[in-house]
Amino acid sequence: GSMRWLAQYVELISIRNISEAQQKPFIEKVDQILEITSHENYDSKNIPDEQKILEQEIDDMVFDLYGLSEEERAIIRKLSKN
Repeated sequence: GSMRWLAQYVELISIRNISEAQQKPFIEKVDQILEITSHENYDSKNIPDEQKILEQEIDDMVFDLYGLSEEERAIIRKLSKN
């Protein structure tokens, strides 16, 4: 399925403003993912474990940023698998 992003709902999403120092770990992990995905033999249908780990680390960093409980994290993880 697909998801529609309606402005009236997207505007309600709280976006945290963080310092450049706080952004740095996110940027470093994204750069690592970009390095993995830029290889000419990269297959998006067979994502490497290293990329999956980095993506999970970013998810955990975002969860920490928003102070989510383990229960909230589990709900989001379950919904993101669909």
